[in-house]
Amino acid sequence: DLLITTVKKPKDVLPRAIEPAWAKMSIGKSMFGAYPGYPYEESLMSLTADEVKFFTYMLDNYNYSTGLSTLNTQSMTASEKNHLSLGYKGVHQKQLVKRVKKFTYLINPEARIHHKLFEDLLKLWQSLP
Repeated sequence: DLLITTVKKPKDVLPRAIEPAWAKMSIGKSMFGAYPGYPYEESLMSLTADEVKFFTYMLDNYNYSTGLSTLNTQSMTASEKNHLSLGYKGVHQKQLVKRVKKFTYLINPEARIHHKLFEDLLKLWQSLP
């Protein structure tokens, strides 16, 4: 006598591969269940003059080794500082930049992709108010 039966085994669960940083880039809308990402182009097109000036300053002073931008206001007039403050408020509301500490800012890691520090910067971004 020969008895053949099937044995149900639990399916092997493959370890989830870490997505490369560039996979986070998107148009800001979830398509086909994919990660929505940050609406970078839409945000840039809606920036005011003060916000553009502040964000440009952040990009110009971006330190690639740390992923942070520093702001030096020593040589600025009170009017320039006021415009930068207004610009920061706007980009902060759009979730584009957050203050890490005095004079140090973090650009949203999903908007400014850093291939080596992406995961660390994303954790820092999520921990900031």
